[in-house]
Amino acid sequence: MIRKILWNNKHILKSYKLNNLNWTKVLEKYGVVLLNNIKPNVNYMNQISTILESPIFDSIYGNLWDTGGQIGKPTQDKAYTTEYLPPHTDLNYNYNTPKYQIFCCEKQAFIGGETILVDGLFLKNLLKEINPIEYKFLTEKLYTFRCSDNIYQDKKKIFSNENIHHNHGDMIPTTDREYHIWNDLTLNKNFSINYLLNPKETLIINNHRILHGRNSFKGNRNMIGCYLNNEPEKEVTMERLFFD
Repeated sequence: MIRKILWNNKHILKSYKLNNLNWTKVLEKYGVVLLNNIKPNVNYMNQISTILESPIFDSIYGNLWDTGGQIGKPTQDKAYTTEYLPPHTDLNYNYNTPKYQIFCCEKQAFIGGETILVDGLFLKNLLKEINPIEYKFLTEKLYTFRCSDNIYQDKKKIFSNENIHHNHGDMIPTTDREYHIWNDLTLNKNFSINYLLNPKETLIINNHRILHGRNSFKGNRNMIGCYLNNEPEKEVTMERLFFD
C-alpha cells in the first residue's frame, strides 16, 4: 500500500509523461498529479481510464465535457462562467461520487483562471486535531447537495469514511457552526496552491480527497475533461427532482 502524503500551500506539482507510470503512484500519494503533452480528446481520456482501471463516468455533463460549453451537456453550473469558484469536490448529488476528475487545458485565459487545489485530507486531519467535537459532528450530520439545474440531489456527510463531500455552492445552506468552521478552513490560502495550466497540460485529481476551484478570469479559457469511477452506479442512484 502506498502511504498518503499530506500537503499545504508549499506543495509543488511535478509534471509527468503519460507513459511514465510513476504518475499513478504520485496520484495515490498526493491525490493529484500533473501530466504533460496530453491532447484534449477522448482517446487520451480512454488511455488514462485504462491505466487507472476506472471507466469514464457518464455524468449530468456527459461522458466528455468542456467548460466552454461546446462538448457534452452544458448546464447552469458556474463552471461555465468566468466567475471565481471556491474549492470543492464534484458531483456530491450522485449516489457514488466519481473518484477521479480529469482537466486537460485546451486554452488559457487572457488574465487569471488559475486552478486552485486543496488537500482535503490534510484539512480533515487538521480539523480533527484542533476541533474534535466539530469534526465528529461532520462525520454524523447529513447535508443535502443539489445540482445547479435542480434535477438531482443526494444527502451526504461531509466526512464519510475516506470520502470528503464539500461543495458550498451545491449544498442547501446551513447555519451549523461546525460546518462553517470547516468551510473557512477550505478557503484559507495557507492550505491551497494555485496553478496555471498550460495547453496540453492535464490535472488528474482524486475527487474523494482533493478540493479544486478556479480564480476568475478574462478571455476564452477552456478545459476539456471527464470523470472516472470504479464503483458502478446503483440502478436508482439519485433522487430526481421535478420542479415547475
